[in-house]
Amino acid sequence: MTNRVIIQSLFLAMAPGPLGSRHHDSHHQLGFLLIQQRETMDEVVDSINSPNLSKEHLHESHRLAQFGLNGFMRMPVEVFMEVALHAHPGDLISLIRTTKVFRALLLVRSTAPIWKRCLSSVRGLPPCLTGMVEPQYAALMFSEHCTICGAQEETSMPDPYLRVRLCSTCRDTELVDWEIQRGMLRNSVPFSQHARPSRPSRNDPLGYRLRTEKEETERRKKELNCNSDLTELVIWARQRHADWYIQTSEGNALLEYIVSAAEPYSRVSEDLKTERRTQIYERLKARDWTENHFNFWNRDLQTIQSWRSLVEVPEPLTEQAWTNMLRPLEKLLKGNRYWVDQYEEHYGWDWNRFQMEEVLRTFKEDMDLYHPIVDALQQSLAKNEPLDNIKPRPTFQAPFPDMLTACHWGSIVCVYKQARNSEYVERRFNEARDKISQKLSEWRTDGETQLVKQYTSSFTEGVCLPLNTALTVRGSTEPTKHLSDNARFLLRADTVLMRNDSEDTEIYDKHGLTRKSYHYPDISGLQNYPYLDDDVVLGRGPQYRKPPEDNERELQPYVRHFGKETVVKALLRELDMPNVTHIELEYMGKVFVCGRCTPGEAMGWNEIVEHYYLTNRVQVGDRFVHHTLETKHPVIFQNIHDLELSTNTEPLVYIGNDTCVPSNPISGCLICHWIEHFQSCTFNSVEGMRKHMLKIHDATEPVEGLHFVTEPYLSYMPGQLGEKCDWEKKWDAYHDARGAVEGTGS
Repeated sequence: MTNRVIIQSLFLAMAPGPLGSRHHDSHHQLGFLLIQQRETMDEVVDSINSPNLSKEHLHESHRLAQFGLNGFMRMPVEVFMEVALHAHPGDLISLIRTTKVFRALLLVRSTAPIWKRCLSSVRGLPPCLTGMVEPQYAALMFSEHCTICGAQEETSMPDPYLRVRLCSTCRDTELVDWEIQRGMLRNSVPFSQHARPSRPSRNDPLGYRLRTEKEETERRKKELNCNSDLTELVIWARQRHADWYIQTSEGNALLEYIVSAAEPYSRVSEDLKTERRTQIYERLKARDWTENHFNFWNRDLQTIQSWRSLVEVPEPLTEQAWTNMLRPLEKLLKGNRYWVDQYEEHYGWDWNRFQMEEVLRTFKEDMDLYHPIVDALQQSLAKNEPLDNIKPRPTFQAPFPDMLTACHWGSIVCVYKQARNSEYVERRFNEARDKISQKLSEWRTDGETQLVKQYTSSFTEGVCLPLNTALTVRGSTEPTKHLSDNARFLLRADTVLMRNDSEDTEIYDKHGLTRKSYHYPDISGLQNYPYLDDDVVLGRGPQYRKPPEDNERELQPYVRHFGKETVVKALLRELDMPNVTHIELEYMGKVFVCGRCTPGEAMGWNEIVEHYYLTNRVQVGDRFVHHTLETKHPVIFQNIHDLELSTNTEPLVYIGNDTCVPSNPISGCLICHWIEHFQSCTFNSVEGMRKHMLKIHDATEPVEGLHFVTEPYLSYMPGQLGEKCDWEKKWDAYHDARGAVEGTGS
């Protein structure tokens, strides 16, 4: 936008404004002088670049420029400020980049209300970010200049989390890989997944952070560690936590605004793409190409990109553009026609089959028996939660065969093989719908029967236990009453499966094998996924082979997981939810708190089950099965997670708040560090650490470096913190010395 247009826009913006009539002439006079000054200055610049002008002409140009400037300076500043109140913040940013006069007028503390008024007039824009002043915020959102170097070319969109707008050069020099922080600085380092270097690193990091911020953080952390000032370090880390949560929440709001502001342009872009694509397809069909040849869905990436660069462009299709693209388009289509013809010959993959898959996707939704369960989960929350807190609908659907498998069912093959065209497919499918529905019902029943038979085969011989088919959702059996007995049994939270063909060779203990658990219907073999063929066909890499004609599924390995079933039953008894579905517990989110652990952080359902399963598996009584500590003096480790410990009055599990309380650990248990599944035992307070030491290790006076560690060693706890044998020697030496002192005292 030119400076002249900017100034004119200020006056256009104020036309319907609340200014009084007594300022009307002053407003027009100010506008005239500003525009005149700009035009005169343009003439001066042009004259300097023109060597043929006389000295008299140059002098006259400078005189006119000076007159315009003097005229502007004689105008009341209040009038200009009234005009600025009605400007767009982006125009103000452009204005202060024009002359020092505007910069001096608008970048002073007294103009803060003007900037706030301009920013508040932008619909949907969040308030100014914490730690920024209004001109900075306006420049971030509405200027096209790089935040770091000031360059205006090829700048990215503003990053809502890093609060920068970067050019391509600064993206490469100022962004560094973000790594997960441990210890006290966990959840304290700003990072983003939106700003990326122009040449991203190969390891595909989780996000990026600013180089300057990283260097400053490391410098400050090193300074505090060198001074051994633990109190100051904790205060600084907590402040970083608070800043991070504020910056993240404000970044979320800003990202929502950026997306909503770009949505109208996105819709226009998609409309242009659709119109262009339609016109191109119509012209190609007139040249004897068919819809089938326009399908590049499974070609190599370079071919797909070449096709999309011609067709999927948000620009009108002109005659010149059509002439230029016709030759490369037909070259791509000829190559694709050969691939399509060959693939149809090998796999029968014709256009009718594509249409059949679309019909089957709709059929899959219609035949989903689990809709009432999902609806019950959603409705219960909707009655009690604010609108903003409603969780997204869970992806929980009744088993349905893979599309490639279903398309080889005889009743479905007949539909798309006999159809004369793609429009005829849906009509033929509806005629055979009852027959296909019966086939689907039989397919589901066979899978359920096989899994139940394999699950119950581990029940005690000679004891015929009836299946517990009671199944509740939010305490009611209504959403599940239409399901079969086998389906209800398999959907129960305490029906836990595992694969008995796993390569895991852990020994048995009182809670069974250490195998990954599965819950119905989240079982890959249930869907009849096609087998992967390693033969390379037509240069396209691995292909899928047709599934067996008898539709045999690989369900044989799935059997009862006795260990986790035991844990689940105990936890459900504690929660008084014995017949609940597994999906309901998953959908509740991170609300389950271990009543036996000192930190007491909320976990998801699968996490709390795994937590109890692993802690019980590695410990029997006060002895570890796999990882004993070889010390002369015993290391006490009370198994407070024992499911059979009736003397412990603390609950196994309870439901806490569904809110994420930031973890800010200041210490960690060094004894637990050496035991598998107990390694990351950290505490947010000294009181929590002392309670853990007394309850678990019977240590009334824990010693730093022997019983627990603090920063900077806390950040190394998830990995290896020295050698275990060195710690064992230190443990024995401490207790030898303590015994000698006690013996001398007695």
